[in-house]
Parts: sequence; C-alpha cells; structure tokens
Amino acid sequence: MTMAPKWHTAMQMTDEELVLLYDQVAEHVAVGLSFYRDEILRRAMERSAAEVHALAKSSNRLALWNMVVATIAVVVSLVAIIAV
Repeated sequence: MTMAPKWHTAMQMTDEELVLLYDQVAEHVAVGLSFYRDEILRRAMERSAAEVHALAKSSNRLALWNMVVATIAVVVSLVAIIAV
C-alpha cells in the first residue's frame, strides 16, 4: 500500500506530479459517494470563483470610468466658475 507523501513533499510537487500520483493511487482505491459530492462542490466553487473574478473586473472598470467622468465634471465646473 502506498503511503501519502509528507506535507512539505506534497507542497513542493508540481500539479502534473500530483495528478500522476493521484492517477496511480486511484487505480487501487474504492471511492464512496462523498468523493463525487466533493468533486461536484469543488467544480461549483471553481465556477463561482470565476464569476466573482469577472464581476470584480467589471467593477474595477466601472470605478475607473466613474473617476474619468468625475474628473471631467470637476474640470467643466472649474471652467464654468472661471468664465463667470
């Protein structure tokens, strides 16, 4: 039976090495329903994280445009005050 790698060893492994190790161990392990439930939840969290990231990017763009419009409003106001 293969033992799991120590924490520091696993942390130093590349993603490809971890996938290879996973595939090797998976051939000899029986899984229960919790494995599939956990995978479904992991994928849902991954999709949610991608949606949150997209929302953060669009919020950032909105904030930048708001700054541009506010700057233009200040300049127009100053020009109007000076012209009077």
